[in-house]
Amino acid sequence: MQRRAPWVRMLLAAMLMMGWGGPALAAGPNYSIELDDVPALRSPLTAILDHPPAQAEKRVETMPAGPAPKMAILLPLSSDSLGEAAQVVRQGIEAAWKVDGDAELRWYTTRLDDVQARYQQALSEGAEVVIGPLTRPEIAAIAPLVKMPTLALNTLPAKPAPGLYALHLAAEADAEQVAQAMHHAGSVFPMLMVGSDPLSQRQAQAWTAAWVELAGRQPRTLRWPAEAERWQQQRESVDAVAVMLNTAEWAALRPTLGAVPAYLPPSLNEQAPVGSEGLTVTVLDMPWLLTPDSGVSARYPRPLEPLTHATERLYALGIDAFRVARRLAGRNTSGLWLDGVSGRLRLGSGREVQRSLLLSSPTGQLWLDE
Repeated sequence: MQRRAPWVRMLLAAMLMMGWGGPALAAGPNYSIELDDVPALRSPLTAILDHPPAQAEKRVETMPAGPAPKMAILLPLSSDSLGEAAQVVRQGIEAAWKVDGDAELRWYTTRLDDVQARYQQALSEGAEVVIGPLTRPEIAAIAPLVKMPTLALNTLPAKPAPGLYALHLAAEADAEQVAQAMHHAGSVFPMLMVGSDPLSQRQAQAWTAAWVELAGRQPRTLRWPAEAERWQQQRESVDAVAVMLNTAEWAALRPTLGAVPAYLPPSLNEQAPVGSEGLTVTVLDMPWLLTPDSGVSARYPRPLEPLTHATERLYALGIDAFRVARRLAGRNTSGLWLDGVSGRLRLGSGREVQRSLLLSSPTGQLWLDE
């Protein structure tokens, strides 16, 4: 039983043991399915640093209630395409469990063709709260079966069943917050820079929808770099730029900005040091990456070797997934609020946990919801 025990370093999926004190892995064929919000993994998956947590700061937040619950975690740990991403989420969950304890964990490896069986198995074996699945098709598959609080790690299907919640890193939600930040800053004549890749296109659509709702009008949009000449012609009439580009496109745009403020989503944080080159760049991201040594981020152990920013976000997702799931177990979830490492977390009316991001600019850092 994993319950308030000394920390045990992360094991490979093939070495995991059965029982509530260890994972139950179901072997089976690998599958390939798109996980829209997980970029390519480029860093080693390693053990967690064994260091004592920082003293918890005083916060007004929803606290766990009731005895330690049996917590089932459903992840595609042996998938060729998503296995490494799932392992990083697992590391984050266990890092949070190491600090907070107060739960009994059991792990279930899933595939799209058996996720319903694994979910029903978890319930039959006494799960009182569930974390997962990770992919949208798997979430849709288990949605009709939900009987216990279940925290999915991607966006929910339409009209989700009672008891099904979501905490995710959807790029569209990040782009919406970029629009909110620009509107709050007083931007009136923004320019949306749109790249050619699918992620940039999705982010641009989400940003545009959010801006129209906030400002009541369509923004100007420019395809970069295809319309670079038009940018030179219109730059003086723009008071801020929303950057929905890939890394290479952003690198090409950056020298042309001049004094125009630029707002970047988390996907470009790694390539955009705040205040670099004299630019006014505001980056939105989670406190786990922007304030790693203070606040709630300092409570939890970090990976032994640095991951990419993309994989660090998955690790932070795992930490907050454990913390939110512990609070979903056996309580009225109305008004749930949590100071998370992935953002300020609030349970919205649609049962998706809303993540408010941190803004970092040359003038300092500010919460979007302040």
